Amino acid sequence: MRFVHRPGLAFVLIAFVAVAACSRSPLGAGKPDASADGAGRAGTTGTDAGGKAGHAGAAGLTGAAGGNAGGAGGAAGSSGPCPPGQTICTGPTTAIACLPSGVWATDNTFCTYGCVNGLCHQCTPGDKICNTATTMQRCAADGLQWEPPVLCDNGCENGTCAEHCLPGFAECVDDSDVRTCGADGIWGVSVNCKFGCSNRACRACEPSTSVCLTAKSSRTCQDDGTWGTAVTCATACENGICTDCQQDAGMCVDDKSFRGCNANGTWDPPAPCESGICFGDSCRECKPGSTRCVDDDMLETCSSDGQFDEETACPNACQAGACASNPKKVFVTSTTYKGGELGGTAGADAKCQARATAAGLTGTFRAWLSQLDSSPGGNFPRDGGPYLLVNGGVVANNWTGLTSGTLRHAINITELGTAAPTATVAGCTTPIVWTDTTGDGMVADLGLTCGEWTDSSGFQAWWGTSSSQSDWTQGACMGFGTSAATGCGALAPIYCFEQ
Repeated sequence: MRFVHRPGLAFVLIAFVAVAACSRSPLGAGKPDASADGAGRAGTTGTDAGGKAGHAGAAGLTGAAGGNAGGAGGAAGSSGPCPPGQTICTGPTTAIACLPSGVWATDNTFCTYGCVNGLCHQCTPGDKICNTATTMQRCAADGLQWEPPVLCDNGCENGTCAEHCLPGFAECVDDSDVRTCGADGIWGVSVNCKFGCSNRACRACEPSTSVCLTAKSSRTCQDDGTWGTAVTCATACENGICTDCQQDAGMCVDDKSFRGCNANGTWDPPAPCESGICFGDSCRECKPGSTRCVDDDMLETCSSDGQFDEETACPNACQAGACASNPKKVFVTSTTYKGGELGGTAGADAKCQARATAAGLTGTFRAWLSQLDSSPGGNFPRDGGPYLLVNGGVVANNWTGLTSGTLRHAINITELGTAAPTATVAGCTTPIVWTDTTGDGMVADLGLTCGEWTDSSGFQAWWGTSSSQSDWTQGACMGFGTSAATGCGALAPIYCFEQ
């Protein structure tokens, strides 16, 4: 064999080795590791310097790992500080790879199943899975791959070859789950039972519990978890149990008392209705169709639901639960009297009666006059209406209208059908009438009663006016006279009302 001397080639090789020994890649740059492990192992064509450059390129590996990586880099010669594609473990669950550029990646790779010998596990050694319905695979001992599939004669379930079973057969897996064998003889997936598993099947119900099928029937769950035959209740079914009555139901014991069904399904003792009325199945406010007066001229009717909610205005008066007409005559006396000589309200009543009798009017009449212990609001009946003048004029429909503050017609006609007397006093030009009574029929001022209508010497008096519909009883000419003649000694008529 002949060797040919080629000086040019030798120069190139020497230069290449020198460059390879002295140059540093960007990631491999750094201070050479002085540790024993960091010295590296020489590659087949690399050098110790290549190992040092490889260690620096691993960016944080231990000295030994750096040396090994450097050795591999040296073996690669001019490929750089690490061989592209190589991986090494940087921890129990992390690895790092050499990039195609020959430098180590800057980020670690997380190994889900751990890292061994520079490789990430693909599975946990010993784990088993069903890769199909009829085959099973096991993870190899090195965790790097799954072993070849194993055929399961009766199918695979939860990573295990299933046992053989009879198609359609069922069994309790435990107290709460059941499974059924499929047509292929393989057990199906377990199913949870709501009421537990018994006798190879899910219970349909909880043993000993009962339910109402209808308002009057029930059934009970048997010991094997199946429903028993329906039972008809004599009265009602409540909470699955036949009872004397249905909860919250009620009934009238008679037309005035009621009893209800309690939560136990039994009747409570009878109790009287507060309203005193019971019909249908409960206490009611009123009996449908019944009526009552809610005001002197307002009638209220009970509706079909037992409530007063229909109101009717009476044209005249409401009496004893019905609209009625109870006309009462009213007049102002044709004669006049001194306030101090009326003889109290009793004396005034007698004067009214005398004037009515003289005019041929029937009935009992009293004066519209007040004092300390007597007034129309306390003495007059409230069932009158309409109040009429002797000529037929309507003064008010009823008591409510009479005391409303405004009359339909002034009381300006006497018992004889003539115009009211034109009695006046100084400072009061309207025709006055003795009253000392408010619009609602009560005493107006105890100091203006002329000594309870027995003292004509007093100056103080209170009149109404017969020409007014609003000031007919109160405030027309209230005040103080300048003398007895302009006070309690003045002459004026009185109002008279049929009772």
